[in-house]
This record gives sequence, C-alpha cells and structure tokens, in this order.
Amino acid sequence: METVAIALGSNVGDSVALIRQAMGRVESDLDMVDFRSSSLYRTLPVGPVEQGDFINAVCVGQSAMGSDEMLSVLQKIELDMGRERLVHWGPRTMDLDLLFVGNQIIETPHLVVPHPAMHERGFVLQPLSELRLSWTHPVLNESIEDLVVRWEANHNSSESVWLLDPERGAS
Repeated sequence: METVAIALGSNVGDSVALIRQAMGRVESDLDMVDFRSSSLYRTLPVGPVEQGDFINAVCVGQSAMGSDEMLSVLQKIELDMGRERLVHWGPRTMDLDLLFVGNQIIETPHLVVPHPAMHERGFVLQPLSELRLSWTHPVLNESIEDLVVRWEANHNSSESVWLLDPERGAS
C-alpha cells in the first residue's frame, strides 16, 4: 500500500457537488483506505483560456493499485463525469491529477509522478498542506510545508486561492 494524493478541480456545472461526487468515486474506485479530503477552495484558472473560477480540493489515502491502473481509473471517472478534452487548460467538469504515489518517481510518455507542476500551484499546495502529511517531494527534496512557504513567498495567495465559506460547501 502506498500513500496517494489526488488533486480535484471543476469549473463547469455544480462544481461543489461534482468535487464531492468525485471524492467518493476516487475513494471507492481506487480501493483507498485511510481516505481524507481537504476543504474546498475557489481558485483562479491557470492558462491562456478565459473561463470561470475553479473549485479545487485534494484527497489522500492508501492504495495498492499501480500508478498506470490508477491513471486509467482517474481518467474513467473524469469521462463518466462529463469531461471533454476540447481545449488544453480549458473549462472542465472534472480534472483529476495524480500528485504522488508514495516516494515513487515515475516518468513515462503518459504519466509523470510526482506531478511536475504541483509545487507551482497554490490550488494544489494549500489543500494538500491542510491534510498535514509528512511527505517529502522525492525530486525537490522538500516537505509540503517547505513547498507552501516557497509558493507563498512568490505569490499573493489571497488573490488566487480562497477557502470556501463552510456554509457554502467546504468540508
């Protein structure tokens, strides 16, 4: 069993409900134990496509699946939830990214783990830090806390990542 982290994002439809539905699917479809999820965050979109804000979260747990099988399961969940890959970095009902699988370093044509941009994304780091994991990035050799501190030093998180009001749907 390996500790696995998944980033979730949505900006099409009822994104809060979609994120919660996806969390349930991730937990069950990846046969995860010790499953935990972050609060929900509203975040600005990344990339050149003009679009609405995202709802983002991160979930973690233990899974015995291999990384290729996990990737296939995550892509199936996205498809089942209406994901269409029309425009790179465009609007989407569901985006699921495999952030890390234990301390594995995986580089294949279809999968790079740890996620190559996770340390540059507040919408990943903020919810990930909330889960208080003792994980260290095996390529950068930095803890989640160190990655958050470095990201915050270079960004104004109050202008790009907002914790949703608990009465509006955060867990």
